Amino acid sequence: MAVQLVWRVPQRERVAEVLYVTMRLMHVGGWRRVLVAQESRGACWCAVELDDQAREDDAATWAASFERRYRQDVTIDELMAGWQRFSEVYIDGGVGELLNQVERLRAERDNLRRAERDEAWKRTLRRP
Repeated sequence: MAVQLVWRVPQRERVAEVLYVTMRLMHVGGWRRVLVAQESRGACWCAVELDDQAREDDAATWAASFERRYRQDVTIDELMAGWQRFSEVYIDGGVGELLNQVERLRAERDNLRRAERDEAWKRTLRRP
């Protein structure tokens, strides 16, 4: 059986952000399956099954993705057997939609910051 890393993280945003950085910005490979499952009320589960051919540095990066205290002794198949308890489930390629949401939120925040900075600059120019 391949190595599976499973975490139960209190904040969904943290899971989404870590996966965005790991998969989109750092392009860490070595995964065979990825699962993100949001509990109806509460924590968010993140599970990564490493590929048999995963590089050691990729495996180490995945293992360090979340704090050790969030690690859970459960498999992806066990999580999926109880899929009804989750309000959202993203699997493999579907995780891309979650990452797209993070990208949109980051772009919105950047635009707001830019607009605030521009407005502050205009205010300084209007002062006598």
